[in-house]
Amino acid sequence: MRMMDYLQFGHRMADCLAYLFNPKADEALEQWMDRLNAGKVPAGVRLDLLEAAAKRGTPALKEKLKAFEATRSQDDPLAVWRECLEGGDAKNGLVLFREKDEVGCYRCHKAAGNGGDVGPSMDKIASKHDREYLLRSIVMPNADYAPGFETVLLKLADGSVAAGMLTKEDASQVELSTPGSTQKQVVAKSKITGRDRLPSPMPEGLAQLLTKRELRDIVAFLASQK
Repeated sequence: MRMMDYLQFGHRMADCLAYLFNPKADEALEQWMDRLNAGKVPAGVRLDLLEAAAKRGTPALKEKLKAFEATRSQDDPLAVWRECLEGGDAKNGLVLFREKDEVGCYRCHKAAGNGGDVGPSMDKIASKHDREYLLRSIVMPNADYAPGFETVLLKLADGSVAAGMLTKEDASQVELSTPGSTQKQVVAKSKITGRDRLPSPMPEGLAQLLTKRELRDIVAFLASQK
């Protein structure tokens, strides 16, 4: 069985087990959860199994879910999201990217040539970054900055300040830009007395506006942009 077929089977199987009114469904899910806790379930169906076990909610499955949660690394900031790395639907991810108003991806980022320019284009993003980077950029937008999109605040010798996206820098000067404007502000380094990195224009908390399946689908869509 091809991996794609296996994943599709896994998705359907987990969804069916979640709603079957049959004790055998609980037994099957318990066996699958044992395999998951033993690290023997493909990454692409882990989310489906976790959701199915949570929906059944039997005492035995709750214990197995608790055991799984205990395996999440406390030192890994992506630990709670790792089941969103694989197994998503790229086509649905594109729909969410364009139409999920709560997160507004399309207002700030281009994809397939359309969208905003506040943030970096998503065209060919997967040729530069892996899925972990893509997931991290959504759930932790201040962890990484794409070149040309770091926002800085410069304190100047005359008491004024300059702020914008850092588009260019060399030994003698810094160039800043403002989204929506074609004008650049060039500041001589000899005039800069202080420099602070400002938060990303992409707000924290976007992942909380998505279900884990939606997040997984968006990651799948971004991973398809090569």
